Amino acid sequence: MSELKKLSPFDWIMVGFILHALGGMFFDTSKALCYLLCGVGLIIIFYNVVFEIQFQRPFSGVMLVIFILFLLWTAIILIRPFVSRETFSSDGYSLINRYTWLSFITPLIVFLGFGQVTLSSVFKFTFVQGIIGIILLVLNYKQIFQANEDIDVEDYQTYIGVIYIPLQYLFASSFMILCSEFISVRYRVMAYFTMFTCVFLALYSARRGNLFMYLLIVLFAFILNIAASKGASKLLKLGIVALVITFAALLFNVYAGSTFALFLARLEEDTRTGVEEYFYYSFQGESLDWLIGRGLNGTYYCPIFDMSSVNRGMIETGYLHLILKGGILYLGLFSFLVLHSAYLGFFRSNNILTKGMAFYLVAHIIFLLPFGLPAFNFEYVVLWICVFYCQSKEFRMCSNTEIKLHLAYN
Repeated sequence: MSELKKLSPFDWIMVGFILHALGGMFFDTSKALCYLLCGVGLIIIFYNVVFEIQFQRPFSGVMLVIFILFLLWTAIILIRPFVSRETFSSDGYSLINRYTWLSFITPLIVFLGFGQVTLSSVFKFTFVQGIIGIILLVLNYKQIFQANEDIDVEDYQTYIGVIYIPLQYLFASSFMILCSEFISVRYRVMAYFTMFTCVFLALYSARRGNLFMYLLIVLFAFILNIAASKGASKLLKLGIVALVITFAALLFNVYAGSTFALFLARLEEDTRTGVEEYFYYSFQGESLDWLIGRGLNGTYYCPIFDMSSVNRGMIETGYLHLILKGGILYLGLFSFLVLHSAYLGFFRSNNILTKGMAFYLVAHIIFLLPFGLPAFNFEYVVLWICVFYCQSKEFRMCSNTEIKLHLAYN
């Protein structure tokens, strides 16, 4: 009980996110447990936001204006179904689905400020995500490691749902490889283990988009580590990386016909173009829709998946999903906020940590191509935390030593 009293409001908000995510896993198997966990999670989050948090101004100058415009446009997206003449649907206001209205309010996390969103708490809950991911991987071991190249389309879609259960937590934990210089050994081990596991699972389950995302983070972590190294240390790291790549290539070649057979079978399969073509067809000649989107409940014609419901409210290509809901205006504002923060983190900072955060921000912009949907989850929270840390001149001007001292006392 004494440990619970030590949790800060931000810690409790993260607990709420974890409970909400865990609840979503039970949507198909136990509606009661799903609603209970999601409900408790949301109550914890909103209670702490309303009654425990002291809001702080996250930006200044032009960036504050841009962010206010972003929030105003977000508000229009959220209320549009109420004020427009379109047929109202409650789908966009689900308390369970993490890709609906809840994802649009997640950027409000930036108003918590540095005093309440400490890096030590972020790393702590990133580590917790890894533990949860490992536990879920063990619990779902039999269902996950049953895929083969002969699996049919319907069974494969079900299989994807199973494998994403641990993957979402494992990938959230692997964020720490971009901050490896500033975390403890156990956190570092967890980060690299979870990333290795993500890459392996993506290969095994033939999730090409996910594999691209994971390898991109690995590449950025490698660049960051090499850039921060000098002399013999840099050569040693380059040698280790060369050996790891060689070993991984040999291992893949040995198991290509068995463990990774499904990946090779689906390597050239195109499952996205048809959906995107229907999206473009649905928007053909709709200049206003391209500009402002179709609102929270916006849909597009796509009869590929379910002929009983040919209008889909989500598209897996991230940047198209943002256009569907808020148009090019929303996509532009979102991209500007993230990329400007990344620019400051790269080129206007004195420490490696903000450069790691900048890499994370750039990665998420690139993720909008294969998937990268904004979501009400820990991963998207970390993105916005990286935004306001990179926007802080005070934090960017800190040296690596000063940040390590700060983490040691928090």
